[in-house]
Amino acid sequence: MIIGRKCLPYLSRYEWEVDVDIQGNDKVSKQHVLVVYNFDKSSFEAICLSTKNPIRVNSKVLSSSDKPCVLYDDSRIEVAGQIFHFLLP
Repeated sequence: MIIGRKCLPYLSRYEWEVDVDIQGNDKVSKQHVLVVYNFDKSSFEAICLSTKNPIRVNSKVLSSSDKPCVLYDDSRIEVAGQIFHFLLP
């Protein structure tokens, strides 16, 4: 799952898809956060893709150079002031 900011086709010659679109915030990158399932560790992880603006997972700040952060039920992901809760069934 990718959290980011979808570009309107008339603003760019490229179009990309995001799963969670955060519009109206210039601090959100086109592809800002990647949430993936790590089969080797049997856990979900968040990866910061933005080279300019870090993310926060619970109380930990992550930049693009950091290793993925494990997500647990009700982990809090903050992207440029927007807060998401990662919920497991």
